[in-house]
Amino acid sequence: MGKLGSMQLGESRPVRIQQFVSKPALFMAGSATSPTLAVIRSAGIPVVANTEWLEQTALGRAEWLKYMAVFLNEERRAQSLHAAMKERYRALRARATAVPESMRPLVMTGRSTRGTFIIAGGRSYVAALIRDAGGRYASSDNTAVGTASVDLEAQIQLAATADIWINGGGWKSLAAMLEDEPRYAAFKAYQRGRVWVYERRLTRAGGNDYWSRSITHPDIVLGDLVKIFHPSLVPTHVFQWYMPVPAR
Repeated sequence: MGKLGSMQLGESRPVRIQQFVSKPALFMAGSATSPTLAVIRSAGIPVVANTEWLEQTALGRAEWLKYMAVFLNEERRAQSLHAAMKERYRALRARATAVPESMRPLVMTGRSTRGTFIIAGGRSYVAALIRDAGGRYASSDNTAVGTASVDLEAQIQLAATADIWINGGGWKSLAAMLEDEPRYAAFKAYQRGRVWVYERRLTRAGGNDYWSRSITHPDIVLGDLVKIFHPSLVPTHVFQWYMPVPAR
């Protein structure tokens, strides 16, 4: 099978799509069954599924790097990259989870849209990252493995005392958050300015580097979260994606 593109494993740079549109070696999709995919198959183009988004841990998502490598004849390099990343992740997780329970911050996620709060499910990879970074997830009893929708008032009851708020996004400032939803003021994390988003690296067109590279670099995501939750554990870590929402 021919190469899928000119990117090397672990890189994040534009691919010259026009080279492959006329006769792709295969088509990779988030599932393997749909009427659209049937049409693609009928044109003689193999379709394979990439369902890393169903994984419940960040390490599980990153392991799909090895699956991708099969199609690029880069299995050995992928094994090496993944093994080194997993070792770094596990070493940092061991340090963060050694923090006593009483010193672990309570963490909330998400944002409200017209009175409905979208959160990371309690069985999701985000919930696992919070735990691995030495945090306590306010929605840990939620059984969703992806995102979940809850009533805003119910979220206030559940997470009003959360110390840290992550993974909302789209807010230019804390002041703008209240313009979006005045009831955000009920959360302690908002009151204390401890709202963090993964928007440190955005392109001029609005693209977010977090979604380009974080899946294969969960050790760096974990480093960012540990820096937020327990900064003294990683004094030399430089934030890659996370940043606090500015006051104004």
